[in-house]
Order: sequence, then structure tokens, then C-alpha cells
Amino acid sequence: TTEDGNATGLNGDETNDSASSSGAVYLFRRSSNLWAPLAYIKASNREVGDEFGSCVALDGDLLAVTARFEDSLAGGVDGNQFDNSAQSAGAVYAFARVGGQWIQEGYIKASNPDNDDRFGEALALHDGLLLVGASLEDSAAAGLDAAQGNGGVSVGAAYLYTRVDGVWFHSRYMKASN
Repeated sequence: TTEDGNATGLNGDETNDSASSSGAVYLFRRSSNLWAPLAYIKASNREVGDEFGSCVALDGDLLAVTARFEDSLAGGVDGNQFDNSAQSAGAVYAFARVGGQWIQEGYIKASNPDNDDRFGEALALHDGLLLVGASLEDSAAAGLDAAQGNGGVSVGAAYLYTRVDGVWFHSRYMKASN
């Protein structure tokens, strides 16, 4: 998460270290007893301090990577990732291996992004379901799919996304019942 590479996307130049703590993910493949590099992955909207790679989850040919300090105010899936008006709102980047190559398949944000929510501090991926935690989300709501206002203080939330035919959709917004 503190990797400093200035590249964006997949397999860019790893030698320019001018983007402090932007983060990266390195994928390796094991063949016999040897490990070989497979991919060098950066956020498509790489910024200083985003900490891309804060959490990672790999499930077969799907990879999810968080950047808990990413700053876009975009909400939902594939919004404007260059907005930068919600400091440390957080983001998740979904990748798929297609024909042996990794591609970015989705740019995923909370349905109610806000400053300092840290969407992506927790992550789980399994069988086309992606569960993302935002430990400092501020809604005072309770239960499933409740109102997503900002009446609480850093109480947290979880968001469920579903993948259908290579496309990610927001499915549920979850808060503690109390």
C-alpha cells in the first residue's frame, strides 16, 4: 500500500517512484517450485496517498483491490473516478482475468460516498459477490437497505455488490441493527 510507482493501470513502468503511497498490487504465478511475476497493477486513477492495495481479495479469475484513501465523490459503479472532492471516501477496483490477461472490470464506490468513510477497509470476494466495509461511514440508519443519510458519526456500513456477465451492480446496503 505504500508503493510509490507513478504508473496507472496494468503493467506500467515500475521504475518511476514519484507517487508517494499510491500503492500497487503484484501478482505472481507458481510453476513447479518457482514463482514468476504475472502482473503489476495500479489504480486507473492513481493518486498520491490513496493506498491502492490496502485490502485484496482473489477468487479464481476475479480480483478486488481497495484504495481506502481514494478521493472521488462518484457513487456506485463506474462513476467519475477523477472527481477528487470527497477526501478519503475510498474505492474498490475489480479486475478479471480474460484470455490469460488481467483487465479492469469495474470501479466501485459506496452508494453514498462521503469524506473520510474509508470505503474498502474490509473486503471479501466469492463467487461473483463482493462485500465491502466502510468503517467510518456516517449514516445513523439501522438494518438492511435503510436510508443512507449522514446522521451518525463514524458508525460504519457494509455494501454488497453482485457480478452478472462481467458487470458489477450494487445489491445491498447493510448497517448494524442497533
